[in-house]
Amino acid sequence: MRIRKKLLVLHTGFTVVLGAVLLLSIRPVGSEIVRMTTDHAARATIALAIDHEAAPNPGATLERGDAKSLGITDADAARMTEGEIIKLSNPGDHSEVRIGAWDEVKQHFVVAASSQDSTKGVISRLYTFLIIAILVIYVLVALAIEFLVLPRHVYQPIRRMHKADLALQEGRREQEIIPEKEIPSDEFGEIMHSRNESIQRLRAQEHELTSTMSRLETIAADLKQKNALIETAQRNLADQDRLASLGVMSAGLAHEMNTPLSVLKGAVEGIAEKPDTPVPNWQAALMLRVIGRLERLSDGLLDFARARPANTAPVRISEIVNEAWTLVHIDRAAKGVEFVSTLNQSTIINGDADRLTQVFVNLLRNSVDAMDGAGRIDVSCELTKHDERDWLVIRVANNGPRIAPDILPRLFEPFESTKLDDQGTGLGLAIAEGIIREHGGFIVARNLPDRGCVFEISLPTDAPKGAEGGDPVSTGSLEDDQ
Repeated sequence: MRIRKKLLVLHTGFTVVLGAVLLLSIRPVGSEIVRMTTDHAARATIALAIDHEAAPNPGATLERGDAKSLGITDADAARMTEGEIIKLSNPGDHSEVRIGAWDEVKQHFVVAASSQDSTKGVISRLYTFLIIAILVIYVLVALAIEFLVLPRHVYQPIRRMHKADLALQEGRREQEIIPEKEIPSDEFGEIMHSRNESIQRLRAQEHELTSTMSRLETIAADLKQKNALIETAQRNLADQDRLASLGVMSAGLAHEMNTPLSVLKGAVEGIAEKPDTPVPNWQAALMLRVIGRLERLSDGLLDFARARPANTAPVRISEIVNEAWTLVHIDRAAKGVEFVSTLNQSTIINGDADRLTQVFVNLLRNSVDAMDGAGRIDVSCELTKHDERDWLVIRVANNGPRIAPDILPRLFEPFESTKLDDQGTGLGLAIAEGIIREHGGFIVARNLPDRGCVFEISLPTDAPKGAEGGDPVSTGSLEDDQ
């Protein structure tokens, strides 16, 4: 309901209830007045008839006679003969009051009857006047409230706030604040003041937010420019690092080739001194091992220096790891090594299968060599989230000896190895780190608390879930027969 209708209903209901309560309160008083007036008229009529033999009062009747003719009971007659004026019962007409007395002079009974109709008529007219007065007062009050009080003190403030709210919704900022001269000094005024303060605080916060956004845009542009400079510097540093790595590799390679070249030189010099002497089998086998050593050094150097993009396709990590373990198991004396893989068969990522196999071959071979062919290797994976990207983390852990603290920071540098013998070149972990970096990931190594170490390979993936619990982690499709 609108405000005006609500006030009209409330005011009318209040007036009706007030009039009803007033009439109900006056009704017992009116009845008592009617009774007392009728009784008084009857008594006055009897008094005048006995003392002065006057005619009855208007509205009253007078009867004389014996008790039987007047319908007086013996008990009432006995009381009246003793001088009492009593009220008699009137079984026929309840609207009349009958008063009886004994006339000592004339020796008969006198009965006066007075009707209540005239008095009730007066009371009814009083009720009618009261109702009319209530209605007139209601109309006057309603008109005063409607035309004098409500328009100025209720309707006008409400319309003003509604107008200001429409301006706020439509974006007319010059009209959304209510002027101080239009704000009354009552509860509506307090609401208007509170509204104006809230809007002013909101506008101040908007201005501050706009200024902050402008500053952020400036900072973002500056950061973008600085990022471009940093990327350029990183590319330059990468080129410098590659040159430095090539220098380190050259020095390491020269150092590594000295021993096999010295052995090969001695064997060749012996053959040159005695060309007619057959070459012993052991010397030929030694020369073959030395040549194989030089070939492995050359292949490792080529793999490390080669900068070709990865040929990516959907691959199953479990198949890559199992293939790598098969190669390591054949190449190394790993019969005493327990290999445990908890990789999910449905875990799929995009990658170069051959190069990823090379990564795990290097890691597994390094673990087997570190444990001297006896121990346990555990391979597991899980899905994590970092920098708002999903990453598949693959862990290769062994229970062999821990990595020396002084070697751990330089473990993935070229020729940094603890087993630079005829089975190692010192390039395996460096090659693995380069391949993982080409896939957009990274690899780290750390020692376990009690014994052994773990290599963690982190590869990016766009799949939201599934590395654990049997759900596939896939950025592409892979047929079942692959």
